[in-house]
Amino acid sequence: MRIRLTRTVVRYAVYGVLCGVLFPVIATLVDISSRELPLHPFSALFVQVTQPLHWVIDSIPIVLGVMSGLIGVREQRQEQLNRDLSQAVSRQTAELADANEAQRTRATELELIVRIVQRVSAILDRRELVTSVVDIIGTTLDYYHVHIYLYDEERQFLVIQAGTGEAGASMALQGHRIARGKGLVGRAAESNLPVVVPDVNKDGGWLPNALLPETRAEVAVPIRRADRVLGVLDVQHDVAAGLGESDARVLQTIADQIAVALENAQLYEQVQRRVDQEMLLNSITQKIQNTIEVDEALQVAVRELGRALDGAQASVRIVGRNQPGGPA
Repeated sequence: MRIRLTRTVVRYAVYGVLCGVLFPVIATLVDISSRELPLHPFSALFVQVTQPLHWVIDSIPIVLGVMSGLIGVREQRQEQLNRDLSQAVSRQTAELADANEAQRTRATELELIVRIVQRVSAILDRRELVTSVVDIIGTTLDYYHVHIYLYDEERQFLVIQAGTGEAGASMALQGHRIARGKGLVGRAAESNLPVVVPDVNKDGGWLPNALLPETRAEVAVPIRRADRVLGVLDVQHDVAAGLGESDARVLQTIADQIAVALENAQLYEQVQRRVDQEMLLNSITQKIQNTIEVDEALQVAVRELGRALDGAQASVRIVGRNQPGGPA
């Protein structure tokens, strides 16, 4: 067995030797006194030489030193065991705390997704939909800024639809837009993949915004239906490395739900426009049928068409059989 001479072992051995020295000293003094010798070093030397029992007593410091050293070794091992146990408990406690924090984070993310799904499933107006989503994300998660971009009709620019705070309202009022393929937002839309930048100052394609001077990290995820990108959900943080892949996964799930809701809203708008057109045609037809004279019917038709076209000029041209361009 190999013994390391650590401070604990040496300390115990020294204590043993010091205690052991007392035995030969006391035994020598007692022997000098019993022989009525003078208290002198030569007297001590004399009793040591003439009494073999002192030889045994003189070995006690060595014995006690060795035994104390062995006790020190045992104490050292116990201290090491206690340190190892303490470190193990600390690691377990830290891992448990991390696990609990991860569960709390996951629960918050799931709650956010559920809230958004419940909210967007009941909204059929596009503007109200995107505004509700950025508000929910902004109030639930500790992000610096959240906004949603959608493609314009020509799909050349991504136009902001809603954003959190005064900066978001100001950008929406100004009609802020990003050219296709430009910046992190354009990159996410072009690639149809999430873009995660923990430190925007290290990304050459990042586009700074004067209204958001504290941006340090950014995640942009596509709002997509299959291979068709409708827009981008963009989130920014004021702490470098404050956003990562876990944020991108949650935001992508939310963006997919936004895409479904936007598609439903678009279908609803199309159906609503068709219903409105059918109702308008039925109304005009009914009013025309209620007239007796042709001139009156034409006047009703022109008037109602003008109203339907929001004040646009409307006219009716009657082509007779014998007029140029009329039927033969």
